[in-house]
Amino acid sequence: MTSKEVFNINVVNLCDFHICADLQEGVKKVSKLMINAEEVAEIMDCSVRDGYKLIKEMIDEINVKGYITRAGRVPRKYFYERTGLEDQEGAS
Repeated sequence: MTSKEVFNINVVNLCDFHICADLQEGVKKVSKLMINAEEVAEIMDCSVRDGYKLIKEMIDEINVKGYITRAGRVPRKYFYERTGLEDQEGAS
């Protein structure tokens, strides 16, 4: 049995116990906190490659401050602060 098959079985078992909805909600919350290169490219009207370059630059800045980072993603709030753009999702 491959690890992918084991993972799929575990996910099915979790869904049987009604935890699946909670897991999906958690993923949505994380994705709202972090922004990826595709979203950066769309917002900045540039290529995805340039989006990755911008994210790499921001990750380097965040690492200097001593924070833990994840490759290919930066905190959405930091992105909007750093670019001087207003977060349309958070604006009311």
